[in-house]
Amino acid sequence: DERRVGKNIISLKRQDKKKKHKVEFGDLINFALHGTGENVPNNASKEFRHSIALHEAGHALVSIVDSSGMNIPDYAGIVPSIGTLGQVSASYEFLASIPSIGNYKYKRHLVRVLLAGRAAEQLTVGIEDMSVTSARSDLRHATDIAKDLIGRYGISPTMEDESTAGSNLLLKIGTDVSDTEKHRIENAARLFLSRQYDVVLDQLRAHRVFLEAIADRLVKQKILDKGHLKSMAIEYGVLNESAA
Repeated sequence: DERRVGKNIISLKRQDKKKKHKVEFGDLINFALHGTGENVPNNASKEFRHSIALHEAGHALVSIVDSSGMNIPDYAGIVPSIGTLGQVSASYEFLASIPSIGNYKYKRHLVRVLLAGRAAEQLTVGIEDMSVTSARSDLRHATDIAKDLIGRYGISPTMEDESTAGSNLLLKIGTDVSDTEKHRIENAARLFLSRQYDVVLDQLRAHRVFLEAIADRLVKQKILDKGHLKSMAIEYGVLNESAA
């Protein structure tokens, strides 16, 4: 699977060159392969493995729902490998079809997918029993994207509100960024992440039965491909069969 993802990324880079728009390689990596890429013990309990399945199911579900069915993951699994118990890879076709991965809609979608693992655990097992380590790399990537959006690209943390969409257009780039400005960017990034997390929780609540069905099937089969996830999305009414 890692070799397949690698080939897909190389192919995307070639396609991007033909389309003549810039691709950030880190974005491709973050989007093509995300999940619980954390250091976890290989002898983890069944309960912990189920929480990993819920975490990955969150990534998979939000990938589908937030993209209106365009980003059905090519792979979702809880097969242990070096330092990880689970991974989800995004749809290669979806990523290849995006005109530019620099647009706001794509960046926001990526953030939401990254936050979905933690949100799925919170929703299903509760705040006190969710893992505090399984989302570490997801949150780090989401934080980097949010800080770039705020500090480098002039995106408002409340971008969806037209009355405040232009509230963050003054950029200070370079070595003259003050500690006060850095603090402002961090606070705005926190607000942006908090708002996106709320959206993700709403998406998961609306499709909780589908979420838990994905997790249960992952526990039984360990691996789900795009076909499995698509048929399940149709079965649970997330996707319309005629439009899928």
